[in-house]
Amino acid sequence: MTAALSLFPRQIVLVIGCCAVLTALLAVRTRTLDPSDKTAWANPYDHHKYIYMAEHPLGSFHINPPCWRIAVPFLVGLLPLPTVTAYKVQALVFVTATGVLLFLFLHRAAGYCPTEAFLGLILYYAYGPATKLLIQGPYSPDPASFTILVCALWCLYLRKDMLLAVILAAGVAVKETTVLVIPLIYTIRANRLADLKLLLRTACVAAPALAVLFTIRSLIPAFNGVDDYVSQLGPALTQVHLGITKFDHDSYFLDAIQRVLRFRFQQTPINIVRDLTFGSIGLLFVLPFFALVPKRTTHSLPDHHTPSACCSNRELLLRFLPFLAGCLLGWLVALNSDRRFAYAFPFLIVLSLNGIRTLALALGINSRWFIPVFLLQYIFNLLQPHTTTVPFDLAAAAFLVCLGLLLSFRDTFAHLERAWRNRLLVS
Repeated sequence: MTAALSLFPRQIVLVIGCCAVLTALLAVRTRTLDPSDKTAWANPYDHHKYIYMAEHPLGSFHINPPCWRIAVPFLVGLLPLPTVTAYKVQALVFVTATGVLLFLFLHRAAGYCPTEAFLGLILYYAYGPATKLLIQGPYSPDPASFTILVCALWCLYLRKDMLLAVILAAGVAVKETTVLVIPLIYTIRANRLADLKLLLRTACVAAPALAVLFTIRSLIPAFNGVDDYVSQLGPALTQVHLGITKFDHDSYFLDAIQRVLRFRFQQTPINIVRDLTFGSIGLLFVLPFFALVPKRTTHSLPDHHTPSACCSNRELLLRFLPFLAGCLLGWLVALNSDRRFAYAFPFLIVLSLNGIRTLALALGINSRWFIPVFLLQYIFNLLQPHTTTVPFDLAAAAFLVCLGLLLSFRDTFAHLERAWRNRLLVS
């Protein structure tokens, strides 16, 4: 036990170094939105809003929803760097930090061995919408909100409720989507449908976050419907949804949903299905299906802590359902489907790791042999600086070829496994 613990700091250093290298390579091979690209920069997208917020006093911007996402612009404004550079730096830092924390969450909280946790880390970097997209557009609060999400899940799994309450309260100041974590406090821990005690505990943990969310929206009113204010700022700072500005009342919100749905349903049914599945999520949509059937070791999450590594994906899907449903709802109110589903990346990776483990058991090999398979997916991301999602036909073809090789040479891999174990026993 002592020897295992003594290795852990060394693992952390290696993981930090690995994440830093993987993030740096992505940054080098990603075309980041920059003022030098005058055509793209001139579009009235959110980068104008967040740069304005970082360069002006806290609470002085009143176009929602960006005006309520105050934490990242405030922190960027404190950095002794030009605003654009500061946003790029914070995005790289948060993408790297998310990778490190994801490894720790998978290993220390979700119950995966270090090899499987490292495989989960590779899945994270191979999933372009969760990493490369954030580097491509570093001005949004998404990099920080992804870090907050993984921290919250770590605390949730390990039942550190005081710290979880603090993280959720900080998270809603980064981005309001942090509230999607709140129902998971109940669904991940419950061992029966109705549990009043757990429901009250969930409410107590959620209360600080909801209070912060309400306070921010009370102190920073939205002026989307105030014509004088809107005309003073201009379209680049006020257009927030498909070219419209007025987004601060229920009627405008419902109109936005109708506009999005009209656009969505102009597509053919097969393209809608593609957009909702592998077209936006890639292989992380396919892999979980390999572990849907409950295993003999499956049990719920009752008294203390049962890791996700011991649960079937059918059970985990039920426990993750509120969060996944919230991400799906985002598809109805906004475009950029890959960005909407990317927020679910920790859950997709957990489900995918279980699928990979099932595949490895069926092949009679260790899960570590899948690491090169998904490093190849990461390399595909490096080959295309202008896009953030690997075409699914390329990703699927490469995966099937690698799976065929693993199947063909599984005896060789099993022999290497035995030789490796014997060597460890001798040493």
